Order: sequence, then C-alpha cells, then structure tokens
Amino acid sequence: MALFKLALLVAFAAAVKAMGPSVFFDEDLNPECCENDVTALAVHPNADDARDAFFDHLDGVATNGFEEFMLNEETPLDLSFPGVMATIGAGSGEIDGGNDNGQYAISGDQFLKTQETVTITFDTPIAAFGFYGIDVGDVQGQLTFVAMGMGGDKVEVIIPHTREESDAEEDQKPSGSVLYFGFIDTTNPFISATLTNTQGFRDRFAFDNFTIGTVENVMESVAPSAGPSAMPSEVMICLEGITNVEGTVCCCESCGACGGCDCADLPGGDSKCCPSVIGALGIPCLLTTDCGCVIGNYVPPITEGEGCF
Repeated sequence: MALFKLALLVAFAAAVKAMGPSVFFDEDLNPECCENDVTALAVHPNADDARDAFFDHLDGVATNGFEEFMLNEETPLDLSFPGVMATIGAGSGEIDGGNDNGQYAISGDQFLKTQETVTITFDTPIAAFGFYGIDVGDVQGQLTFVAMGMGGDKVEVIIPHTREESDAEEDQKPSGSVLYFGFIDTTNPFISATLTNTQGFRDRFAFDNFTIGTVENVMESVAPSAGPSAMPSEVMICLEGITNVEGTVCCCESCGACGGCDCADLPGGDSKCCPSVIGALGIPCLLTTDCGCVIGNYVPPITEGEGCF
C-alpha cells in the first residue's frame, strides 16, 4: 500500500493529535482496463487498506454515501456529519446510480458524479477528509485536492493515481478503477476542500463515501501496527523536481530530464541529474522542494553503454 505525506517523511508517532498535513492513498486498477463499459470491481483491497490506515487515526467520524438523495438530484447538496454541516457547491455534479461508463458506487447504490471542480465547504473547521474515487484518470484527467485553511492558506495535493498519458490505443486507461484518498491536518484545520479534474471538460469522475472529522476526532494516540501503515509515509515529494521512470529518484527541475546517457552534462551535473549517482549518494527527499535525492528504495537499473545512468 502506498501511504503518502505532503511535505515531510515522518514515522507515525504517539502524538498524532498534532498531525501535520498527512495523506493516505492507494488504488485498484480494473483488469478490464480500457473500455468504458467495464464491470464494477467487487473488491478493492488496496483502496480499502488506505481507507483503514486513514481511519486508524480517527474516532467517532461518520461517512456519507449519498443514499439519502434522489437519483439525478443536482448540487448544491447538504451533507450532515456529527457536529459539522458540509455543502457541495452548486454546479459540481449530480447523484447517479448503477454503472455509468465505469463509474459506480462503493457502498449502497448511489454516488456523486462530477465533471470539473467540486468544492465542499464546512460550517465548522475540519481536520480530516476522505473519499473513494472511481473511474479517475482514464481520459488523461489528473485529480487534485486543495484544502483551504481558516486564514486563506492552501495545501494542494496532486493525487498520484494512475492516469492515461495519451490517446494512444496502447496507453493504459484506468477505466473503472477505484482509489481511496484521505487527508489529515490538525495543525491547520480547513474550511473547504476542492477536487479538480484537469480533463473535466471531456470526462467525469465518481466519488463515494465522504468521511470528515474535526480535530477532536483525530486520536491522541495511535500505536504503529505491522505492515506498510507503520512505515514512514512518503508523500508528494519531488513536486518541484523530475522523477526517474521508476519514481525512486528526484532530479532537479533545472536538469530538464532525470537520467539518460548524457545526464552528467545536464545543468546541475551528475549529482542532480543522474539517478545512479543520486542513488549512490543516498540523500533522502524530505521536502517538496528537495531534489538530487532518493524517494524510496533505489535499485540501479541494468543499463547498456557507458555514460548512461
């Protein structure tokens, strides 16, 4: 399971009450992959694992699966949670059911179908927001999340889901896929959450099972458990750099590329532009601004020819 953190790599500690921006994410691709009329995934263990890791930090939260609304009811929609009222803004989408071109519900029969930007406002500042996304990224659309703090400051996360890279027939099209995304920030509670689809003018995303929690819902003590959720969370690093193909090294943006036979001649030199050199140095990426650093477990690839890194 991939657990992502926005700015820093930190081990889960007991004092989760003071949790900075933390993101939980994973996805399940539909094996039917590349057609609009795919069968809904009966199980989605990776996404569920991310949801469970998110819920491990919460207590007393509620989830809304859009079952109380009428089919085809359009936004604005009011969602009631314990101590908080959430409003999905006008023009954001409508309630749908069944399986519509790879979009379907996770629980119950209904889900929120959206096209471009969805903004959810909260009448009380919250510290946790999570949801399932279905059929995300199959027409090159990138899903981004923005939390707006009480003082107007924003935290933006580019959700690292699988995305069709082009219209080419051979390119992977994650139609009917399921992802889970959870965000917690007790240091800067937020009053709105915005979800944006960069290809909303030609593609729709589906969302289900919105979960929100206030600072009081974030548990004060969480004991690390076995498995990936006990590991340091790697999240949204290299936002201002370029990753290698494997996503294990972050080269500097000035390089213009990460790796290649002439990477040592790129602006910044081999310590900033060549994955094998960066991997050997072993400097971990800690901040979104870091580059010339290792993101995960770097394994040197088998290359051909001298000077190829």
